[in-house]
Amino acid sequence: MSSASDMPPGPPLYLFRIVKTIATTEETRTTLCLPRELELPSNSDESALLASIQDTESSSLLPVYAAFLPQLVLVHTATSPSTLRHISDNIRTPRHRAVQLTSDAETSWACEVPIFGPTLREFCVAYKTAYPGTAGVPSWFLAHIFVELIEAVCEADIKSMLDIDAVRLNMHPIGNFVEDTYRFRNWPSLALDIACADHVMVDDDEVARCVLEMVRDVMLAWSDSAPFVTTAGLIMETTDPLLLVLGQMIKMSTSERDVSLQDLRSRFVGHLSDIRITGPIELPSSIKEYVYADLVTNEDMKKATSKPVVIKFERKYEAFLKLTAGEELEIGSGGFAGMRTGRIMVVRFGRLRTTFLVRVGAIPPPPMPTATPQQRR
Repeated sequence: MSSASDMPPGPPLYLFRIVKTIATTEETRTTLCLPRELELPSNSDESALLASIQDTESSSLLPVYAAFLPQLVLVHTATSPSTLRHISDNIRTPRHRAVQLTSDAETSWACEVPIFGPTLREFCVAYKTAYPGTAGVPSWFLAHIFVELIEAVCEADIKSMLDIDAVRLNMHPIGNFVEDTYRFRNWPSLALDIACADHVMVDDDEVARCVLEMVRDVMLAWSDSAPFVTTAGLIMETTDPLLLVLGQMIKMSTSERDVSLQDLRSRFVGHLSDIRITGPIELPSSIKEYVYADLVTNEDMKKATSKPVVIKFERKYEAFLKLTAGEELEIGSGGFAGMRTGRIMVVRFGRLRTTFLVRVGAIPPPPMPTATPQQRR
């Protein structure tokens, strides 16, 4: 059984406010954070992102919390600096925000800008659930996703295995990406969430086959062409352009010869581009409403932006440090003399006890006072 010391460390609290934990493995932890010192958007990237979100009315957050969305960051930590370095090396500019690598895992972290969009799985499930009467996600939009997926993997030179939970739709890209990269009809691009990837290094052939399998799985589960595909993934006689491309992909994925990412780009991007161009100029609302995600709730932001709880120790501060470090501590005199514990801490409050309990979620907040008829006037 793993002890607390074997788990990945958290972000340094003197730098970040923890909003929520995104992912945790035995070796890594990814935490969504705000900076310790909060400010309104100050640089061009942050201002552009906020303007884009506001213009499209994407966010469901209250305006007071939506204003801080551009300051959210993903903080990666790991049990070893070498694992963290691998994560940091795979974070693409301009999403790379900051990194500190030392010989100690406790003081090492990598920071990047989050992607305000659902994973590929989340999008497909949400769409299919919202529109159960349809056959699935339109072929022209899946073709767009597959083009973006192949291009993203090729450009990022990924050396880790990916799955659909490591692929996110990105409706609001930032920085030089917007200026230097062509975006088809302003549809969402795709971003690779390296934190969710397997950190075992693999060769180009394995990554390419991983992409082919991902396309096959998405098609079989959520495409509007899925009814024309057998459960074994074999293509029936069809003239459906996307199914014809899928058939070629299945053959390539099961072949014994090596497959490269450039093979995928040269063989399939052109055909998939011809399919996506048959879609509408502007995304229909039925799709647009599912290609953005706040990543946080109003309650998450309320907790993260509120004033921190501070406990001042006028005495026994050293004893408190021992407890938080997991060291045993003598309880005291009387009937407990000589007993030792590393599990109990008693804090006596001279005042503000209720405020503390509400802040840490131990009790519900008191009801808001209602105005009297005279006050309403």
